[in-house]
Amino acid sequence: TGSGGSSDYATLKYSSAGVPLWTNTYNGPGNGFDGASAVAVDGSNSVIVTGQSWGGASSYDYATLKYSAAGAPLWTNRYNGPGNQWDLAKAVAVDRSNNVIVTGYSTATGGYPDYATIQYSSAGVPLWTNRYNGPANNNDFANALAVDRSGNVIVTGFSTGSGTAGDYATIQYSSAGVPLW
Repeated sequence: TGSGGSSDYATLKYSSAGVPLWTNTYNGPGNGFDGASAVAVDGSNSVIVTGQSWGGASSYDYATLKYSAAGAPLWTNRYNGPGNQWDLAKAVAVDRSNNVIVTGYSTATGGYPDYATIQYSSAGVPLWTNRYNGPANNNDFANALAVDRSGNVIVTGFSTGSGTAGDYATIQYSSAGVPLW
């Protein structure tokens, strides 16, 4: 619980012997519930944390933070989807160039969540954003991602099918964010 009375991100780094090295917290601009859901480490031992953060008027947004190996905050990026409602990041990965990829689900203008996948440069600059709205134009929840050796991004989760209750939906994007399949 943070100073505002709601949950904040809490990121701790331990040595290989389990000794605490540093702790950082994050309280979003809405001073409400902020919940981290995934963490990754890049090739420079920087720590990337993502999750959901209350933005006030924008409801919940993705909030992705990068800390140096020593715990210094390097950048913070927030993503508020087109529905201006619930945007919840669920997974994060890092490619060979230390670019950061985040996925989860984000409310569309029609009121249903879509997959939303974002790639940031190692410096935190947004490189591309892709959304996936399944065939039923209903609930689509991305839950996991991976990056292959070529930098292609694979995202998977649950998508309401056309005439089916719920299906797996897996998408592959090129390193430039072009949908491959």
